[in-house]
Amino acid sequence: MASNRAFLKHLHFFFRLYKKELRFLVLFIGIFLVMHFLYYLFGKTDLQTWIISILTVKPGVALINLLTPQEHAYANGTFMMSKSVSLSILAGCDGSEGMFILISAILAYSTNIKTKIKGLIYGIAYIYILNLIRIVSLFYTAKYYNKYFNIVHGYIGQTFIIVMGCVFFIIWIRTSSLSNEKLSYT
Repeated sequence: MASNRAFLKHLHFFFRLYKKELRFLVLFIGIFLVMHFLYYLFGKTDLQTWIISILTVKPGVALINLLTPQEHAYANGTFMMSKSVSLSILAGCDGSEGMFILISAILAYSTNIKTKIKGLIYGIAYIYILNLIRIVSLFYTAKYYNKYFNIVHGYIGQTFIIVMGCVFFIIWIRTSSLSNEKLSYT
């Protein structure tokens, strides 16, 4: 009985000591799950197809043709195609996972709304551009290094987006903390 009280006392101390961190964690997980649930609801709909074909495939094809005009890449719905490559862009290949992680972290972080909005705008643009680079890299991997496609797609590309999202979040926290300090001194 005494050990239970001691445990509860330590648990209470732990929750008081790490209140901000636990709040962040609970909010982060909650927002992340809600975003995934909403993404699941809209899965395989015209909206998702539009997002993939217009916001991912077409800009990716434009970038490929800018870098290698002789490739003559073209968009066909959710496919990036050329004479030698046919790459299907599916749900999740649109950078949504990395965006959900970053959006959840920014919204869960305790700071003012103006700083959050700025972080969301820059963060979403950042992940979007990184994902386009990832998609174009996958196209070239499929063409020139096809035997490595699965590892580049499943591990390297995903890890790259998540790590770079974390780097953005850390930099954003640091810069938002510095700007909040400046505001408090004026």
